[in-house]
Amino acid sequence: MTKMTIRFSIKSKIFFIIVIPALILIFVIFLDYRHLSSLGRSAELILSKNYKSIQKAQQIRQILESTQNRILSTIFMNPSNFPEIPLSNPEIKKLLSDCNDNVTESGEQQIIDSLFIDFKTYESTLADLIKALNTRKQSEVDPLSYDFITISAAVNSKLNDLVLINERAMESAEKRTKLLAKEALRYSIGLLILAILFTLLFSYLLSTRISRPLIRLAKSLAEIKEGSGDYPEIVSTTRDEIGFLTQEFNRLFGRLKIYDQISKDKLTAEKLKARHAEEARARLIADLSHQLKTPMTSLSMSVGMLADKADRLKPDQRATLFETAREDCAILTALINELIDTARLEGMV
Repeated sequence: MTKMTIRFSIKSKIFFIIVIPALILIFVIFLDYRHLSSLGRSAELILSKNYKSIQKAQQIRQILESTQNRILSTIFMNPSNFPEIPLSNPEIKKLLSDCNDNVTESGEQQIIDSLFIDFKTYESTLADLIKALNTRKQSEVDPLSYDFITISAAVNSKLNDLVLINERAMESAEKRTKLLAKEALRYSIGLLILAILFTLLFSYLLSTRISRPLIRLAKSLAEIKEGSGDYPEIVSTTRDEIGFLTQEFNRLFGRLKIYDQISKDKLTAEKLKARHAEEARARLIADLSHQLKTPMTSLSMSVGMLADKADRLKPDQRATLFETAREDCAILTALINELIDTARLEGMV
């Protein structure tokens, strides 16, 4: 049996259980950060342009109101002391140009174009009014004052419209930003839930893949009965530490089978040897029993004759019977000693 190499260890599986969900969470956080950053930059860009347009419009309105107040105070309060008022205000033109460069909303361009036209009318009316005031022509001052107030009101009204459009745009952008933020939050929560579900599913599948071969191995080991000699071949389905452990158990079972077979062979040989020894002992006892009968019979006859016919026997006959009895006793002694030695050997075995 070749030794198995571990390709995908349990340590690696546990590492992937931890790393993959962490990577998913990092990816979700990165997407949220990128989405929110893009949303923030977009909202900031839009709001900054809207704010600039509102700021420029308010500055224009302040200049117009300041000029209008100076003109009206001169007309109604101190006609003889006419202040120096420039016929053309380049600052207003610059502010209008800045507004024109910050157009972001629908209808804003039309208002700015109209403001450029009205501003020309405003400058022309202002120039005529200043000229009439300088020449002290009251007959021209009154209608020109009315025209100046009217055009100033028209310009202010359009400036208010410009401010209103940008304020509404800012409110709309704020609502849109909040809506997008909520959508981003829902999107993030959805991704987070999906990541958690995927993590749980992946962890369950991987833990099942780790525990299943362990359970199979434990059941196979529990089915082995002590002394049965029946060792199963456990199928290894993984190439990790559990598969390596399963293979080592199979190797152990193989060695146990060989050991049990050798033990059975030794036991069979010992039983056969004991049976042969028992048979040899039985034959020996049978032979000794048979051999004991002959000297016992001869000894009995010799002793019987000596007892019954001793006075009628010749001396040489009595000597022969005594010699025969002595020989029979020696034979019996040897046979008895042999039986004793045999019994001792059996006791030692």
